[in-house]
Amino acid sequence: AIFVTIFLPESVREKTKKLVMREGLLNVFAIFGHIKGPQGLLFLVLFIWSFVMTNKQVTFALLIGDKFGLGAEHIGYFFSALAAVSIIVQGYLLSRIVSFLGEKNTIVVGLATMGLGLLSLPFMPSVAVLVIPYALLGVGSALNRPTAEGIVSRTTEVGQGATLGVAQSFESLGRVLGPVVGGAMYGQINFYSPFVFAGSLSILLAFVVWNALGAEKK
Repeated sequence: AIFVTIFLPESVREKTKKLVMREGLLNVFAIFGHIKGPQGLLFLVLFIWSFVMTNKQVTFALLIGDKFGLGAEHIGYFFSALAAVSIIVQGYLLSRIVSFLGEKNTIVVGLATMGLGLLSLPFMPSVAVLVIPYALLGVGSALNRPTAEGIVSRTTEVGQGATLGVAQSFESLGRVLGPVVGGAMYGQINFYSPFVFAGSLSILLAFVVWNALGAEKK
């Protein structure tokens, strides 16, 4: 540790230091202030991704229990299947899809796919067909997050560590708000509402990204 301190140069630039000190861990207003910046739309994508997925984790477990009478064991099967879908997409398909569509279009497709999966989930009449929108949700999630984080990391002007820290802050806020909003809507309105709300957000953001960034050339 002493050797590293004495002989290795500081890799964080002064601008990055100021960014880190200014934001702090709980400065919510400063975090959302980054939406106005050049990477703001990507931060918003990561926030919505986190909000949607944590919303789903709470409300999906309630949905399949109330609608189909399934318990903890079956919930575990669904979550494991979602993880398997993510592994397949990120490990074998993502690079090919990005190469074919481009990064920004991949984000649009990911958001739209997540939205369609969420909108369909509460309307499925049986467990057999429920797996279809659930798989769509997994595919969209696997396309969305790593692609957005890759663009954020590559295009930052203030240091990767600081910028990815801001991105993680947006994701953390989504993890805080997703379960709260989803659970409240499920309990106070009906079991359709959190899925329709989260799915609509995803599809709306897909249109926003498409209009803001345009169709990317291969």
